[in-house]
Amino acid sequence: IGRLSADGEIVALQASGLGPFQLIRPMAVHGLATLAVAFTIYAFVQPWASYELRAMQGRILTARNLSTEIKPRVFFDALPGYVIFVDEIPPGTQGVLERTVLYQASDSGRNATERLIVAKDATIAPATDRQGRLRLVFKDGVAHSFRSDDPNSYRSVKFDTFAPPPIVLPPWMQSSDKRPDKTVSDMPPEELWDEYRAARASPASPIRGFRLRSALAEAHRRLALPLASLLFALLALPLGVSRVRSGKGAGFALSLGIILVYWMIFTSGTEQARGGRVPVALGIWAANIIVF
Repeated sequence: IGRLSADGEIVALQASGLGPFQLIRPMAVHGLATLAVAFTIYAFVQPWASYELRAMQGRILTARNLSTEIKPRVFFDALPGYVIFVDEIPPGTQGVLERTVLYQASDSGRNATERLIVAKDATIAPATDRQGRLRLVFKDGVAHSFRSDDPNSYRSVKFDTFAPPPIVLPPWMQSSDKRPDKTVSDMPPEELWDEYRAARASPASPIRGFRLRSALAEAHRRLALPLASLLFALLALPLGVSRVRSGKGAGFALSLGIILVYWMIFTSGTEQARGGRVPVALGIWAANIIVF
């Protein structure tokens, strides 16, 4: 619309007897198409993806989970029979350890050896056997093996890559196959409706009000956000026509500003509605009403 205005084509439309409102139809078509796609995502795809992600996090021990337990330059001895020392963990990485030392205590029995591994780098990841074990891979280092009661048993091996047997994790680090309970953001429309009915039928209590507000807010959110796609498409018409002499940069900046204000109003209204400080419908739909 801004390009049509800048090139004088809006004036040509008016000179031929057609007003700028003739452009409402293509804008509405684009807005309705985006509304349909957004509604499908918010109503069906997002709840399914959100729940599957939480279930996956419960089933699989990721390297990031253990990396949060290991701190740079602090001895980590929560793994039975192991002590890990890491000099640095690069920010933004998952399971990457720099300048690592691993001590493995000896197993019970005769000829049991202890092991000390010093490596330039190491990686942590779940073992591929899906038995809740942890696999460490060391790079560019030296592995020392010995028995405390026999100094002659000492051996050292330099390596480029070395992967010791997977580590059996303690119970508190084990992954879980139990499916988590669904929250309102994980529920498809039919389950969300059942949750709303169940909340209404429950006895009066603070929990009842919270359940009702959560279900209502989630239902309104899944409708309000897709409808915003149509409203933004229609809003482009008056904004584009009124800024005849503005360049593309100005129009783009104005669009970002409007979207930012919309999102601030929407998020704050949603939090107020879920907290019970404003009516749910007003809190969720306030941003759409302002844009309209």
